[in-house]
Amino acid sequence: MGNLVCSCRGEMPFAADTKEFLQDYPLTFIYLCMSGDQPAMESLIKQYQLSGDHYFLEEPLSRTLSNLLHTKGYPTYLIINPDGQIVNWNASRPSQKESLLAELEQLMKR
Repeated sequence: MGNLVCSCRGEMPFAADTKEFLQDYPLTFIYLCMSGDQPAMESLIKQYQLSGDHYFLEEPLSRTLSNLLHTKGYPTYLIINPDGQIVNWNASRPSQKESLLAELEQLMKR
C-alpha cells in the first residue's frame, strides 16, 4: 500500500473490522508499502491499529514487485493461497467485507 495515497488511507479504517469479521478463516494480512516514507507508514499502522505483517519496499524493489503483480494502482488486494499462488488478482477491499467473505468461501471450496 502506498501510505500517502488517499484511496489506501480510505480503506484503513475498515481493516480492523474486516479482520474481526473474518477471524474464523486461516488468514494472514500482509501490507506492502510501495511508496512514501517508513516513519509515515509506521504512524499509520499505529493510528489505525493495523495488525499483520508490514513491509516497506524501496525502489527498485517496489517497482519490480509492482510489475510482477501487474498492479495498476493503489490499493491493490490479492488473495494468495498457502502454496504461494495468487488465486485472486483483484480481491475485494476491506470496505467490501461481504464480497470479500464470498470470495474467500468460494476459494475454500476448491
